[in-house]
Amino acid sequence: MRVLLAEDFAPLRLLYGIWLRSDGHEVVSCADGRAALAVLEQEGAPDAAVLDVGMPIVDGIEVCRALRALDPDAVILVQTSLDGVREAADEAGADRVIAKPGSPDDLLRPLRELSRQKSGGGRIRTSVG
Repeated sequence: MRVLLAEDFAPLRLLYGIWLRSDGHEVVSCADGRAALAVLEQEGAPDAAVLDVGMPIVDGIEVCRALRALDPDAVILVQTSLDGVREAADEAGADRVIAKPGSPDDLLRPLRELSRQKSGGGRIRTSVG
């Protein structure tokens, strides 16, 4: 699966990239929301995205909204350490809000579950974390 990873904190971006690649995913990494939007514009929608809410320039909620408009079936995980973003993430079209930094399982399990659900049809939205 091709995954857009947008995270401004370089150590976490590197760590999440390692976890995703070790699970067999092709990863396109970005350090901010503007770069993530450029990827969407140039390369089209990925199969999935892991988006940090608190990125500079353009936040993860805006990237989520743009990706959802581009591909209603993309799996979108929004990650945050902030309280009070679930409603905004849900309204933007996120499939799930996950806590960060978390563990490999916290990231990969919902990605796998949502991918299976979407490939079998039907959109299920839940928030965890």
